Amino acid sequence: MSKELLHALMQLFALASSSNDINEEGKEVIRHSLRTEISKSEMEKFIKIYEEYVLKYHGSGEDTSKRITKKELEQACENIKQNLTHIQKHIVVIRLLEYIYADGSLSNYEKAFLDILIVNFNISEHEFKVTRDFATASTNNWPECKEIMLVSSIKSSEVSITKTAVHDGFTGTIVIVHVPSVNLFLFRYFGSNALMLNRRPIIPKRVYIFPNGSSLRGKKMAPIYFSDIQADFIQQSKVQHFEFKANNVSYQFPSGDIGLQKFDLLENNGRLVAIMGGSGAGKSTMLNVLNGNHTPTTGEVTINGINIHTQKDQLRGVIGFVSQDDLLIEELTVFQNLFFSAKLSFDHLLDVEIKEKVNALLVSLGLFEAKDLKVGNPIEKVISGGQRKRLNIALELIREPAVLFVDEPTSGLSSRDSENIMDLMKELTRKGKLIFVVIHQPSSYIFKLFDRLLLLDTGGYVVYYGEPVDSVSYFKTAAMHIDADNSECLTCGNVNSELIFDILEQRKTDEIGKITSTRKITPELWHTRFLKSNQSKQTLSTGSKQKNITEKIVGNLHTPNILKQFKIFLQRDILSKATNKQYLLINILEAPVLAMFIAFFVRYSAWGRDGELEYTYFMNENIPAYIFMTVIVALFIGMTVSAEEIFRDRKLQTREKFLNLSWGSYLWSKYVLLLGISAFQSLLFVWVGNSILGIEDMSFRYWLVMFSTSFFANMVGLNISASFNSAVTIYIIIPFMIIPQLIFSGVIVSFDRLNPTVSSRKHVPFIGEIMASRWAYEGLMVTQFKDNPLKKHLYPIDKKISQIGYLKSYWLMELMTEIQYIKLNFENPEDQEKVNRYATIIQNEISQYRAITDFPAYVFSTDFRVAHLNKDRIEKVEYYLNQYKKHLNKEYTMASKERDRVIYSVEKTHPSVDYFNQLKNRYENESVTNMVTMTNRFNKVIVIDKELYQRGDPVFFNPEGIRSHFYAPNKKLGNQLIDTFWYNLGMLWFMSLVLMETLRYNFFKRLLNLFSKKKE
Repeated sequence: MSKELLHALMQLFALASSSNDINEEGKEVIRHSLRTEISKSEMEKFIKIYEEYVLKYHGSGEDTSKRITKKELEQACENIKQNLTHIQKHIVVIRLLEYIYADGSLSNYEKAFLDILIVNFNISEHEFKVTRDFATASTNNWPECKEIMLVSSIKSSEVSITKTAVHDGFTGTIVIVHVPSVNLFLFRYFGSNALMLNRRPIIPKRVYIFPNGSSLRGKKMAPIYFSDIQADFIQQSKVQHFEFKANNVSYQFPSGDIGLQKFDLLENNGRLVAIMGGSGAGKSTMLNVLNGNHTPTTGEVTINGINIHTQKDQLRGVIGFVSQDDLLIEELTVFQNLFFSAKLSFDHLLDVEIKEKVNALLVSLGLFEAKDLKVGNPIEKVISGGQRKRLNIALELIREPAVLFVDEPTSGLSSRDSENIMDLMKELTRKGKLIFVVIHQPSSYIFKLFDRLLLLDTGGYVVYYGEPVDSVSYFKTAAMHIDADNSECLTCGNVNSELIFDILEQRKTDEIGKITSTRKITPELWHTRFLKSNQSKQTLSTGSKQKNITEKIVGNLHTPNILKQFKIFLQRDILSKATNKQYLLINILEAPVLAMFIAFFVRYSAWGRDGELEYTYFMNENIPAYIFMTVIVALFIGMTVSAEEIFRDRKLQTREKFLNLSWGSYLWSKYVLLLGISAFQSLLFVWVGNSILGIEDMSFRYWLVMFSTSFFANMVGLNISASFNSAVTIYIIIPFMIIPQLIFSGVIVSFDRLNPTVSSRKHVPFIGEIMASRWAYEGLMVTQFKDNPLKKHLYPIDKKISQIGYLKSYWLMELMTEIQYIKLNFENPEDQEKVNRYATIIQNEISQYRAITDFPAYVFSTDFRVAHLNKDRIEKVEYYLNQYKKHLNKEYTMASKERDRVIYSVEKTHPSVDYFNQLKNRYENESVTNMVTMTNRFNKVIVIDKELYQRGDPVFFNPEGIRSHFYAPNKKLGNQLIDTFWYNLGMLWFMSLVLMETLRYNFFKRLLNLFSKKKE
């Protein structure tokens, strides 16, 4: 108690007195008020101060005319209350009541004084009446009210007290009153046996404060702990009761190491439980097993008999978890963090009601002034560390879980902030919550706030579980300290919790007195000692006043449906990104800057006839490179923008795990957001890049392919983000995803130039089929060639010309060469193998083209091989091949004329003589044409499996089966031919959908975990 409070108390004692009241009985009341606060010598000093105040206000005994007026009394009370807290005001009133009623009567002046005092001190009439009745009543006339409890050895029927508690071995009666507004517990003892409060003797009938961490002790009786009294008040109130139980629980890590040895735990609601231990003792493991994050290897953890690991659906909203790390959305404000958390918890409330709830919580936590501040991160701080911790806790408090697990809430905070946080925890237990706190090196004040201490030693051994203050005596006794009975300092009342760890980790000394690394008592031995101790049995027998509670515990949780969850997730994500100016700036500028950079450097200009540089789209040799870079940029931007999306939210998922929210709703909010970002970035890139390079009337198709590719990359990025636990790992993985897309796109290395074990000469190899870059690049190249405004008129006839040209110039010439070889060598025994091979090729090819070539059936009525060959038959085949060549020449001439007519029809729509060439310069690109027609290929026809296979003009011939060649104009799906652009686009979205499914089931993360377990 401060000197200010003591002076105020003396002043008020004097105000409530007269000179006639200065007697030994009154002074004894004053001494009782001071006895627990100051030393005996100091006590007499304050008695003198009291006497001086009496003379000041009331004069000497002879001067009876001097009486303090009501105004002076009000002014004095007003001055005194300025220096007192609310709880101090209640304590002062209690002491005054004792003093005033010491003579057994209440004068008019004293009554008036009390009336003025409670008005000035802002004490409610009800609480004043309860405390007055408590301080003045005898053993048989206690008032019937919820704030008073009677503790005795038997439940008496003589008194009408609703709240009663039976304590075995205790003789007498203890009456306890609770002042809810300041959470103050007071008691009076009626009995003849010696009773001690924190080892200080109790005077019967006097009023004593019952502070946190205190205990009442007497001979032949079990201690009465503050935590038990508080629990009794809660259990006999209207709050929902529950029993938290861990039975024979142990935990083993996947590696085989023991995390927790077998232990039992039993707690009721209304308790604050500390989990303490040295580094690596298993505190966080214990917390994660108790909150359901880790499944125990043996035993079970239950709440009212419901297993928290196997019956989670029955405990929705009951359990909350506050991580040691700040689980905050750093881009949002303090209010927004809480608001969205509340939106996900209280679907039955309107936004207005949620805002009121959030604001009320912010006020109670002292965060209201900071509600519009952005949270920021630990490096770029906006709110203080204490505010971050309080907000972190508030995110769980907003949904009011019945059981709350808090991991190191005071780490990194000042002593004042730490006490504020723990006061908040204690306040919650008074509302019926059960809170488990992992804490390291608590101050004496904080240590006394706890109702239970669970102490772990190295290796996951429980070495103490019981009353926190008693733990000091327990370990001092074990270490054979002289003052083992003293848990706290007799003069200051502080508890040194560090002494416990000093005793636990005492080291042996060698023969020369040097301290060794070997402990005197091993964790196993401490654990065995505890199991044999009375403390273990006592804690588990009294830990729950109501055994085997089976009533269903109902959480205060109303999660929205999956659609509403999706909207909340999306709104929260958009808002967090919109407030991050750096993120916005990069995402807005990244695509157009890259487009400008790439397009500027690939804008090739040729020298014109007039000797000046002239740019035309037709002559730009770098358009294929630009198209390829468009695909790569889409992949790169798509992956980088999504690679941290889920990883960044992992902390939030840890907290929201206890809400049992929809994983699908969360993912779809990411999909929609990334769809929007990818669409916007693709639009900017195509708009800038195509404008600089003069790619006209194709922008929508470019955007569609780039957008689809970018979204595929988003899905890759999300899968990476969900699978790995480190941002560094994620960004190392991205090149491993991009590089295969470069190599197996068909651009840098042709598919038929790959290692023969993976390449294919007929169609795109499998490795290329699973590359998004192949589908995107091929789709753009083919559509740029055949779907531009000019070519779409010419492509059908050009395709026909190409097919005829191939047949007459390459296919037919190859067959004629082979027939000539057969004609000259079919009778030569040494050349029979080669003749048979050529004969088989001729037979296969002509059979394939019979409907076109009109070869008579009898020519190939038998195998066209050496055994069946003769000169006449060979000449007939040669004749029909020559006839077919004449037919192809006519077809080619007709097709060429048809092409000329198409060109003429285009030119006549415009008066310019050179209009067709102008269109060609605008819409056709020579390099694109050369790439998709493969004009640089020397061999236009090759032999594969005794068949001739076309190598030139791949963009002009359709695939034979489902697998297609590179730059095919169409793809086969069943019996249907689908345009390559739309087919490839569909493949990109199909691949994206596959990745969405793998993400939905966390396939890659599970696969990685499986490999990790096998490795271990």
